[in-house]
Amino acid sequence: MLVSPSLDFLLFMKHMLETDGFAVVLAKDPDEVVERVEMIKPQAVIAECRASSTMCRELCIQLKTAHSTRLIAFIPLIEPGAEALYLEMIQAGADRPFHRPFEPIKLLEYLRTLSADRQSSDQQGTLRSGGIELNVRARRVRRDGLIINLGSLEFNLLQIFLQNPGRVFRREELIALGWPANTFVDNRTVDVRIGLLRRSLRSNGGTDVIRTVRGIGYAFDADQQD
Repeated sequence: MLVSPSLDFLLFMKHMLETDGFAVVLAKDPDEVVERVEMIKPQAVIAECRASSTMCRELCIQLKTAHSTRLIAFIPLIEPGAEALYLEMIQAGADRPFHRPFEPIKLLEYLRTLSADRQSSDQQGTLRSGGIELNVRARRVRRDGLIINLGSLEFNLLQIFLQNPGRVFRREELIALGWPANTFVDNRTVDVRIGLLRRSLRSNGGTDVIRTVRGIGYAFDADQQD
C-alpha cells in the first residue's frame, strides 16, 4: 500500500512497483489507511514522509501499536533535508526508512526480501533466513543443519526476528512480544537475553546475525559482517 497526499508521487511509485511485479493499493487520506490495512493485510505500507507534517509518524505508531497490523512492514520515504525524521521514524516503529532520493533497486530488494520471507514459512510452520531454520511447531532451531539449543525466551526472540527480518525492534516491543503477559522485565534483562541468543547462534562458528541499533534496540540482519 502506498500512502501520500501527492497524486504525482503515488502514480510514480505505483508504476515503479507494478513494473517489478508488485500489486499496489493507493491511499491519499491517512484516515482510511488503518481500516484498509486491517482489511487487505498488505505486505507493506510505504508512506511519503515530510518534515512539515506529523502524518507519517502518527500513522506508523497507530499501525505498530495495533495487534492486527503491528507485523506489517512500515516503510517511510523521507523527503530531502529531513534527516532528523529517520531516527523519529525508527523510534515510532518503522521497519526500514529510506532517505529520498534513493536508489529504487534498494527499495525493490527490500520488498523482495519481505516476499521471500513470507514464502519461506512452509506448512510445517518453519521460518528460514541466513542459514537459520526455526520450526515453530516443534520449537526446534537449526543453523547450517546443526541443532541449536535455545531457552524458551531466546526461542521467542528469534521467532520474532525471523518473522520480521531487518526490522528494528525497541526493547519495549520485544518485551511485549516475547515475554509472558504481566511480567516485569527491564531493558537490562532484554540485553542479557539477546546476548544469550547471540552466543547460542554462534556456538558452531556462525556469524552474528543480531544487529544492535544504539539507543533503540535490535534487528535481525543475516548479511551483517562481524
